[in-house]
Amino acid sequence: MTASPFLARLFKTVLICVLVFVPLSAGAGPEVGVTGSTLSPLLPPLGVQRDGGTWKDDLPDPNSREWTGHLRISHGTGSHEPRSSGTSTGEIRINTDRGSHQVGNIYPHTSSRLGVLIVGMDPGIDHQRALQVLDAAQAVGAHWIRIGFNWSLANPRRDTFNFDEFDWIIGRATAHGLHILPVVMFTPNWASSHPQASTPYLYPPTLHAVGDFASPLGTRGTGYDYLYRFAHTIAARYSDSIDHWELWNEPDMASSLKDGDEDGTSADEYARMLTYFAQGIRDGSPTAKVVLGGLADQPQEPDCDPDYLTRILTDAEYPALDNFDIHNIHTNFRSPDEIQAQIRHNREILNKAGGTDKRIWITETSYSPVPEFQILPGYQDGETGFNRYIQDALALQLNSEADLVFWAALHDYGPDTPESDPYKYSGLYTYDLRMKEGGHIFRRIAQGDNPRTRNFLPIIVNNGYDD
Repeated sequence: MTASPFLARLFKTVLICVLVFVPLSAGAGPEVGVTGSTLSPLLPPLGVQRDGGTWKDDLPDPNSREWTGHLRISHGTGSHEPRSSGTSTGEIRINTDRGSHQVGNIYPHTSSRLGVLIVGMDPGIDHQRALQVLDAAQAVGAHWIRIGFNWSLANPRRDTFNFDEFDWIIGRATAHGLHILPVVMFTPNWASSHPQASTPYLYPPTLHAVGDFASPLGTRGTGYDYLYRFAHTIAARYSDSIDHWELWNEPDMASSLKDGDEDGTSADEYARMLTYFAQGIRDGSPTAKVVLGGLADQPQEPDCDPDYLTRILTDAEYPALDNFDIHNIHTNFRSPDEIQAQIRHNREILNKAGGTDKRIWITETSYSPVPEFQILPGYQDGETGFNRYIQDALALQLNSEADLVFWAALHDYGPDTPESDPYKYSGLYTYDLRMKEGGHIFRRIAQGDNPRTRNFLPIIVNNGYDD
């Protein structure tokens, strides 16, 4: 990650009760000081220091000593304010196998950083089914849910709003203790720049007048002005329940947000949309945060604009930097190494544009248990590989600078989804809401316990000794 003075100031200290095994050096105990990370260049150095405790020498292995006591661990969180502070009881083991060591339970409040994408939690869902899905999200340990908020359904005609079903869904989710990230998307036909297209809802709003509403951004009557009005309306209406709003899903994919002006990318139009949307959200609820539409960030896909983030940040008319609070990426079907590189690359782009203070969320991370779609080496043995991926991908991302990580999805897609869709069986539950082993793994991580890795974070420890 690109270093900055801002990052250097951000540290968190956690006091952890530990059990440490280290090799003996004549008359010496270990000086436990961290100099780097074998997990990822994204992770800043950690500082580890003994804080009281005792050594035990009479162990079966004559080359080991046991340290029982406390270590004080200081580490930066990456690019934003510390997530938490205080003390945590846990276990740390430090082994000296070629200088690679493991520290566990550094992040004591994992559950508040985990969420799930819920597919189909939309107006029209059977209420009994919806309650069961929310129960499942709660039971698996998710703190956040990401759901759609369909502009075209909530505002089907220019001066008509219908929030009844949204009110019900948001009210029940809040009653379940779940934080909600709504994804606002789908332009109503009356506001679309291409109302005669087969998919008018996938196009940006029109620049032509469709009414006489004037937004504070100096224009009147365009589809963008009505996007401002809609954002203001929903932010104010749900200000007691929702404090983060996302605009669109994967706008960098041409199949998700169409290039309305046919200049080769929708980035300029999304930058304009984001300006109107952010102003509306902030005017409607001054404390609410705007989340950038989750970028697919798949440069190998011909449908994806690989320079989308740079384009919206440097847009000549509507530069995006001041119009979102949280950057948002998707890491679906990526190896751990690829995820590390992706986060690092996005951080570099943000920093270059002056966004060193922008936090990062990962609102989709996903994989398949179907061998046909298991493209990643080490994760190609069906359900076992799927479960391993859930464990490894979540552990890595929770130890990155990402504030929140969402698994996609909570449950498998419905029976109408074709078998050719690689995401069909990506759920933590089956479609009929039976928890899979992957769900149990997610829940254990949410509870702060990972039985295979014990939440271990690999680090490098100095090999010096003292008395």
